[in-house]
Amino acid sequence: PDGTSVTATQTLDQTAGALGVGLSGALAGGVSVAVISNDSEVTARMDGRLGMIDGPASGGSLTVAADADLDASVEAWGIGLSGVAALNGSVAMISDTRTVSASLGSSWVVADDVAVTATSDTTAEARAVGASLALAGIAVGAAVASVDLAPTVTATLGNAGGPTSVTASGDVVVSAELDRHGGDGASATAWSVGGSLLFGFGGALALARQTPTVRAEVEDGAIVGATDLLSVTAAADLDTAATATGIAGGIVGIGVSAAIASADGSVDVAIGENAYLAGHDVVVSASDVIRTTADAQAASGGLVAGNVNLASARNDVDVSTTVADGATLQGDDVTVAATDDGRAIVDTRGVSVGGLAVGSSIAE
Repeated sequence: PDGTSVTATQTLDQTAGALGVGLSGALAGGVSVAVISNDSEVTARMDGRLGMIDGPASGGSLTVAADADLDASVEAWGIGLSGVAALNGSVAMISDTRTVSASLGSSWVVADDVAVTATSDTTAEARAVGASLALAGIAVGAAVASVDLAPTVTATLGNAGGPTSVTASGDVVVSAELDRHGGDGASATAWSVGGSLLFGFGGALALARQTPTVRAEVEDGAIVGATDLLSVTAAADLDTAATATGIAGGIVGIGVSAAIASADGSVDVAIGENAYLAGHDVVVSASDVIRTTADAQAASGGLVAGNVNLASARNDVDVSTTVADGATLQGDDVTVAATDDGRAIVDTRGVSVGGLAVGSSIAE
């Protein structure tokens, strides 16, 4: 045959929104909440015997591929207008814990090319806006935006419970990749304003976190041979951004903002015990590129004005390549590598204008 493919694909385009409006001559208040949650599973798997070559030019190939793409956008708006007191808040949240896996298990395979690939790309954006205005009395506006991405992306060749033999006259590729083909990662934005003649408070909290598990593996005892390239790779390209802005005005005005962005999790490649890998070029590599950004701003004005800002950006992804005892890598050019390329950027600004003005900004 020309080739055999075992594929599983998923494309999700999810949108959610919430709007809360409170209008009153005395007291106006409310909360708006919008949530997107995804815990799906996308799996491509093959076990068994497959002989696909009649000769060097047969064109027979085997592909086992799982691919999942997520584009999620959520917005929550809360607005309160009152003559005396206005209280309003908004919450926008995205959670993703999906599993994407491709595996070629206990098998005997002869083919021109063999590919076992798991890929996932994510764009997740959460925006929360809270605004409260009162002619007199108090106004409190609060906004929380949260994006939490924890996908698992795995590509596996072999099965520790049974024998696996793969022979290719061309290439053998085992690959797990996250956000390498267009995903924009996680973005959380929170904006709040509180304004009143007497007391105004604006508080904004933006949380963006990624904790993926990306793994490519050749199991114990697997025998894999390729005439040309044999590669086992895991890679992730993570963008994580949090932005928070809090604005307040009144005789007493207090603005508070916190933007926290973090990247954790793991990217790893593992070659099992007594596995045998042979090719002209053998590449065993784990890598990541991480960009984490946190931006917090607060402004306040009044007879007494104060602001507090916190911006925190952290990268702590484990990147590793492991070749177990008894494993053999044989080739004219053998590469074993683990590379980590991470950047963290923080920016925090606060402005207080008043008879008594104080402010504090923390960046970490």
